[in-house]
Amino acid sequence: MTPILVIMTAAAGMLVLLLIMPFDFTGRGEWGDIKYIEARLKWAGGLAAIGFAVREGSFNTTLSIGGLTLWRGGKKEKSLPHPGKQKTVKKKNDFNLRKTIELLSDGELFKAGIAFLRRLVRAFRLDMKLSGRYGADDPALTGLLAGLVALINGDRIKLKMQPVFTEAVFELRGALRSRVIPAELLGICLTLLWQKPVRRIWLSVIKNKMKFKKEAAQHV
Repeated sequence: MTPILVIMTAAAGMLVLLLIMPFDFTGRGEWGDIKYIEARLKWAGGLAAIGFAVREGSFNTTLSIGGLTLWRGGKKEKSLPHPGKQKTVKKKNDFNLRKTIELLSDGELFKAGIAFLRRLVRAFRLDMKLSGRYGADDPALTGLLAGLVALINGDRIKLKMQPVFTEAVFELRGALRSRVIPAELLGICLTLLWQKPVRRIWLSVIKNKMKFKKEAAQHV
């Protein structure tokens, strides 16, 4: 075998392993007055793993192979002293899902999206528990979100989310764990992209870009 063929065979073997070996993910966090995320991703039962923790002002990561930590890093934001007493200013929450919700309101696209989410949940083998509050800047959008939450809520995905119809808010806390096989996930995503309502969107984007380039070339 030639060296090039050996390299190509090894690369193909690694790609197959990456696609068929499962990834395990665990995480927990909170988004609100306190913000933090802690998560760990393992491949092949822990043969390789990466963990990270994000808190306000700091970020830490670890990389391990075969249970041995090979690298540990992080970044911590330096706080500067402020003279005198500072007035607490409440940050405005810019949470706004109007455009996304309006897009999903299309009947065919909505059905395709819900079917995709259900297949995705099964593929990820999710075990999730979330609680908190949510609200858009429009009570009608908040009501639609409440319907989506009710559709997703189930035995493995437990959502104790309280809708707020008077303000735009997003406060969340919970934990999850999952296992996914990349080959299965790839198949689900390709199936979604080939659905008629989704295919119509990305074909339209491609056509518009080609038209724009053609018009730009004509004016050169």
